[in-house]
Amino acid sequence: MANLSKKHDRALQELQAQQREVRASVGKEHRELASALQAELEDEYKALKAQHAKEMAALLKVQSVADQLEADNKVSNNLLYEMLPKYVADDLKMGRKSEPRDFDCVTILYSDIVQFTNLTSQSTSSQIVNLLNRLYTAFDTILDDYSDVYKTETIGDAYQIVGGLDGQSGANVPAPITSGSDGGSDAGSDAGTSSHSARLAAREVVECAIRFMDAVFNLDMSDQVKKELQIRIGVHSGPAVGGVAGSLMPKFALFGDTVNIAGQMEQKSQPTRIHVSETTYNLVKGGDYEFQPAGEVTLEGGLKMRSFWLMGWSKTNGAKAAGESSGRNSSAQRLSSAKAKRKVKLAQ
Repeated sequence: MANLSKKHDRALQELQAQQREVRASVGKEHRELASALQAELEDEYKALKAQHAKEMAALLKVQSVADQLEADNKVSNNLLYEMLPKYVADDLKMGRKSEPRDFDCVTILYSDIVQFTNLTSQSTSSQIVNLLNRLYTAFDTILDDYSDVYKTETIGDAYQIVGGLDGQSGANVPAPITSGSDGGSDAGSDAGTSSHSARLAAREVVECAIRFMDAVFNLDMSDQVKKELQIRIGVHSGPAVGGVAGSLMPKFALFGDTVNIAGQMEQKSQPTRIHVSETTYNLVKGGDYEFQPAGEVTLEGGLKMRSFWLMGWSKTNGAKAAGESSGRNSSAQRLSSAKAKRKVKLAQ
């Protein structure tokens, strides 16, 4: 019995020793597997983190390129809208053909430099280029203040702008008084009524004319042969047809009697003066500007039309611009009080 008990105790001890060895071996194997799995997971995490970093860098690069493209597109759109009427620019952007369009009433301004041929004969090419660059840059800067006034032509010293291309809403033009008409200067407004858009376009172009003349008075002429520059301006309002000519370098152009009459108003103007047709006068008269009668002018074909000299801002314009907030895009409201009150002397 005692021997049996000893054998049982010895077998139990051996079994316990074997179990301890097995547990130690299994524990060691488990730790090794856990360590290997942890290392594998860490490597995978590092790889995923590196991949995520690359993808984020690529995404940021794509976003940066997209932002740059959007900024460039915005600049291109702004430049396009400055060069072409909005409806034409939108057609071209969408790949559509821009069809010719009839305009009930636009206001066209022509300006040119007095004795420009004589000036070019006395100046170097660099002087002429610098002069025109300064002059046209000053004019372009003024146009930036108006949403519906566009530069449509610059040929040599000739500068043409038009207002009313985007704001058309069925404008009827006051009929100008010709030599066969009866009544005073107000009869033109009785012949028809003009819409708000036509009046606004005419006012903006007239304000551009005043500011153009003011810009010329203050133009830097330090590097020029002559120390002062003189321009003459003509303005007329009426119906016209506009459209894009060409596809390689699309150019917007206006056609019709209104264009020709505006050019004749400029040709029959005088140095440092703004010559306005009666049609335009009827659209803008009412207190903001000072006019003087210029008499009748004979147009091509023998037609006679009364015209006016635009002398500048009226005496009450400064107070009116400071006291009212009509919401329209008017330079009179953006000028300082001192400048708005000061009448620009366009004729001596």
